[in-house]
Amino acid sequence: MVCQFSLFFNESDIADKKLFVHNQRQILAMLCGQDYLSLQAIIQTELKRTDLSELEVLFYHWVDSQLVFYIDHDHEESISQLTELLDKATAIENRKLEAFVAYSIGVIYTKINDELKATSYLKRAQLVSKKLDDFRLNVDIMYHLGRNQHLLHRNGEAIKTLTDCIDLLVKKESLYHLGEVLYERGNTLFEMGMSEDALEDMTGSQVVYRLQQNSSNVFFTKERIQRIESDLKK
Repeated sequence: MVCQFSLFFNESDIADKKLFVHNQRQILAMLCGQDYLSLQAIIQTELKRTDLSELEVLFYHWVDSQLVFYIDHDHEESISQLTELLDKATAIENRKLEAFVAYSIGVIYTKINDELKATSYLKRAQLVSKKLDDFRLNVDIMYHLGRNQHLLHRNGEAIKTLTDCIDLLVKKESLYHLGEVLYERGNTLFEMGMSEDALEDMTGSQVVYRLQQNSSNVFFTKERIQRIESDLKK
């Protein structure tokens, strides 16, 4: 997944601020790093504690529900648990929880190739996240939404979503997943027959990956650039 979650809850949300923020950072890093078995052991231990705040319990259940998919490969049970959590978030009017959970459901539907349901949940996540001051979450949602719109051949929608995402990144002067977003928009433009614009995006994506010293992605963009250049010579 595109990954490096912002903090699930801010320090002001709970009493034991420093400890929980530290735990969040560690757990989210493990989730993004796909260290699922070690993470499962930590979550199970934490959920046995009797001194957890409601927000801490919700956070750990959010992670644990995703592990049902990533470890057990049971997407139905994982989505069922996350849907219950989404209903809870709506009931208590916790917008950040709602956005994170809807995003997670969208990602799982993406991974099982159900682009329609993925798009539905990602749109819900986007609608909620627009009201939050969470730059990284917004980027993650827009990237996945644009990618699913492309897979559904809703290329006009995909271009708008991905362009909005790039505009946000430019505004924030951030390279956060800029390479991935440019690559996805370039692929979409190429599919639409707009090879010159696609080449510009692919070249930009390659520049970002070089700055990040991401050699594997530099290789992939090089292959795409060569294919686009070949198309332009026809």
